[in-house]
Amino acid sequence: MRKGAKTNRSGKVLEYVFEQLAHYGFQQINGNKLDDLIVYPSRFVHTHSKYNTIFETVGYHEGLIVADKQNGQDFLEYDWLPSGRIMIVVECKFQSGSGSVDEKIPYIIESFKESQVGYNWVLVLDGNWWTKNARGQAVVQYAKVKATQFNNEERRLLVLSRHEFKELVMRAWGKTNG
Repeated sequence: MRKGAKTNRSGKVLEYVFEQLAHYGFQQINGNKLDDLIVYPSRFVHTHSKYNTIFETVGYHEGLIVADKQNGQDFLEYDWLPSGRIMIVVECKFQSGSGSVDEKIPYIIESFKESQVGYNWVLVLDGNWWTKNARGQAVVQYAKVKATQFNNEERRLLVLSRHEFKELVMRAWGKTNG
């Protein structure tokens, strides 16, 4: 598989995440277009969202989920900001074979550790590498252990498969919670 094709497949995971959110009423707002809004939707995902990296330079999250609080979301109780909104950074990584994607996971964890208090993060992993390869499984285990070490009452990092992400979205914003 060509290098660009792997990058394109990683984008498919992100598209899947956005599709799941759109199914539950989330609008997608790209990059700088957020600055043009006068009124924010009650549920949206801000793509290409700016943040300060651990190197003190500008970086971009793949997505930032922003939603109003709803009943039945106790498992996300620490996600609420004083504004009554939840904010979750979303990062997605696809890997189906040998490569360097798995080497980016420690950077994501370190970025979470150093990030702004109040923002929770979801790392969505997709591809056979994470489930069928010993190294991939070890990286997933490492990420989950590290996430547990850094999670606290103010914020959490969840390491999920794409199917687990779908379940999270259904649980948080599905009809049973509204």
